[in-house]
Amino acid sequence: MCSHDSQAWAKELPFEQPNLRLKLTRLTRSFWKRQKSVPKLSPAPQHWEAGQLSRESLGCLLVTEAGVLEQLREGIEMRISRRTTGLVVILGIIWWNVVFWAMHVLEPEFSPIRAPGSAYVLGEYGAWMTTTYFAMSAAFVAAGLGLTGSLPTTRLTRVAGIAFLIASVGVVIAGLFPMDFPGPPQTVSGRLHAIGGTLTFPTWVFGALLFSLSMRRVKGWAQRSTALLSLAAGAVGLLIVTILSIFALGFGGYAQRVLLLLKSAWMITVGLHLYQGSPRSQPNTPLQPTSGAARPT
Repeated sequence: MCSHDSQAWAKELPFEQPNLRLKLTRLTRSFWKRQKSVPKLSPAPQHWEAGQLSRESLGCLLVTEAGVLEQLREGIEMRISRRTTGLVVILGIIWWNVVFWAMHVLEPEFSPIRAPGSAYVLGEYGAWMTTTYFAMSAAFVAAGLGLTGSLPTTRLTRVAGIAFLIASVGVVIAGLFPMDFPGPPQTVSGRLHAIGGTLTFPTWVFGALLFSLSMRRVKGWAQRSTALLSLAAGAVGLLIVTILSIFALGFGGYAQRVLLLLKSAWMITVGLHLYQGSPRSQPNTPLQPTSGAARPT
């Protein structure tokens, strides 16, 4: 049955106006035509399809029409939002990779075995390398927003989202303050850069691992969860190798580059999936009008 408010509202409709009657009949038919394309909705009663509406049925129809259109609008906006975050992730990671790997040719004085990626900021083309920090920060923020919006809200996803936010702040700090190379940090800028790197790498690896674990049983993400979890687990291992190499050998550029490759692969995979429009995982329930009015009988 319809709600009392919609029935009362329908009684005020000026049924005697021919143009309104024709418009509402067309509205009825177009409404049910759209409804048939929406899953989990039962077909319209026969007398509705014929356009034979009572005032009460008409009131319920218009209320339901508004509710369905509102839900469709919200769904479109959510998809556009996720596509936008996915696009930001893709563009940010592509820009970072193009510039970072170009630095190996443009500034060959830095050994890829010993020097960390941040050392390229100190070279002739350092300004280009600086831009990659802000591109990566934007990609972290977009990935965090996109994943928290498309995955079920759980403790894992909340912690992972916060971890990505911290990583994005760390990248900005590292980009604003160049490192000291070679040797340990000796200046204020070098120390702040080290702090930024400390905030970035562990938190991103930790957040990527938590997000990957959250995807395993989520419709739309489960098919990619194995690959993403493998990349995240590999990043954990490479982070440990990088840290141990720095303490044991005094350098870890080679391990950091492999870690950055895994990071890029993980982020690109997430960005592409967000751009393709992954739905939020929800129980598979039929679409209901937002007004609370049930389908008229």
